[in-house]
Amino acid sequence: MISSTVYGFNDVICARSSGDRAPVSGTGCRRFESSRAHHEKPSFAMNQPSPALIKEAERYAKAHPADIVAVYSMDQLNRYASDSHFTILGYKPAEVASRPWTDFVAPEDRTHADLAGSDALLNGRSIEFGFTAVTKSGGRVSLRGTAWITPDPLTQEAFLFFHGIPQNPADHASSQVA
Repeated sequence: MISSTVYGFNDVICARSSGDRAPVSGTGCRRFESSRAHHEKPSFAMNQPSPALIKEAERYAKAHPADIVAVYSMDQLNRYASDSHFTILGYKPAEVASRPWTDFVAPEDRTHADLAGSDALLNGRSIEFGFTAVTKSGGRVSLRGTAWITPDPLTQEAFLFFHGIPQNPADHASSQVA
């Protein structure tokens, strides 16, 4: 029996046979539940990107230094934040680590952003959307975001990459400091 279930951004769509732990080929399953079976002793915890994925995010952030680049695990927690989180939102990357993305999105845009993340996950392609981010000082910054799902190259665990482009550079947190 094949079942298909749609979940929110923090979960996945998966069609699989009852009792089957591996993704069913050709069904659009995005979760790689059995990916850890190949690794007897992984050197990183579940929902944590491997060093290879972090290097990929760092390369991407270096190519886009004026924009926000982040990686989120499927439990919605930040796993990588570019240095631009400080210049744009006022947060040091360490202050962003392991916090849910909802902490940085204006309350009125959270449902919209969650749906965009779900669309990226379900459609398997990048999704563009606009939203308002909240700065550390409580200000607001309009961002044009792109989100896409990428598997970790070592574990095949899925992560959401986010690239946010400020729409008005004068809104940056660094320009709001008195």
